Amino acid sequence: MLLKMNELKKNKIEYFKLKATSKEIWSITSYDKSYKEYNCEAMHDMNKEKYLKSNKIVYAMTDIDSDEIDYCFINGKYQTN
Repeated sequence: MLLKMNELKKNKIEYFKLKATSKEIWSITSYDKSYKEYNCEAMHDMNKEKYLKSNKIVYAMTDIDSDEIDYCFINGKYQTN
């Protein structure tokens, strides 16, 4: 599902990908009001972060569950079957 960054929280979606083919899962950590950007971190590497504008379109991860999140932390990449 394609959504803008500012629509993720409204729809109660925590995780997203930047591209449909991407294997990295991201989550929003904070919002910087002065720059109007979301601070996001990669699930597999907490030192990896990006600042994304609120109108950036991302791929919402609506079907992810806790087992898949654990898999991300263990193996570093999200994989679909």
